[in-house]
Amino acid sequence: ILPAPLEENIKRLLELGVFSGLASRANNGFNLPQSVQALALEILAHACPNTALTVAAYSMVPFVETWGTEEQKTRILPKLLSLEWKTSMALTEPSAGSDLGQLRTSAKRVGDQYIVNGNKIFITSGSGDVTFALARTDATSKGLQGLSVLIIPRKLGEKHNYRVTRIEEKVCLHASPTCEIVFENSIGELLGPEGEGFKVMLDLMNDARLAMAALALALPAPL
Repeated sequence: ILPAPLEENIKRLLELGVFSGLASRANNGFNLPQSVQALALEILAHACPNTALTVAAYSMVPFVETWGTEEQKTRILPKLLSLEWKTSMALTEPSAGSDLGQLRTSAKRVGDQYIVNGNKIFITSGSGDVTFALARTDATSKGLQGLSVLIIPRKLGEKHNYRVTRIEEKVCLHASPTCEIVFENSIGELLGPEGEGFKVMLDLMNDARLAMAALALALPAPL
């Protein structure tokens, strides 16, 4: 549960249209250049790094616009733009930090869905409503091959689809939850081409690196 002041900040920023900034006009966005979004994140981080980091974590619209099917964009984008779905991306695992080739979270295709098992750690805003997770969809693959990005909702109706098992204790950014999440026969759907998850996730990571750089510019230099 986010602290009340952060919830209020996010609510006001939603009213201002911040989460629609990078969305295309076709999807009711402002079609702003990424440089404007970076400047906005820097300004927010001057006042509250927790707020800026949360805005970055919830800004998944361009990612879905790029890789989603037309059906997914029609169904999912309104939920992201309204923050009905608060988002996170799930990469890091206990055995796969900087080396994603060691990733063990598995996903087995059953019809149009995937059954996901594994756990992720250090997931920023992992307590939200949906996570974009990298999983191994080809059980015979090794390294960075055979990975796919899956959209996994935290709940299916009233039933939990994955569990948040831990909130990390940190020296700062206490209002931004950093979570461990566990998939146990969790149900997800494919985003982008199957088996090309590393390529798909790199697109999101490149945007995330720019966002983190913008936040870092706002932080005071150590004495």
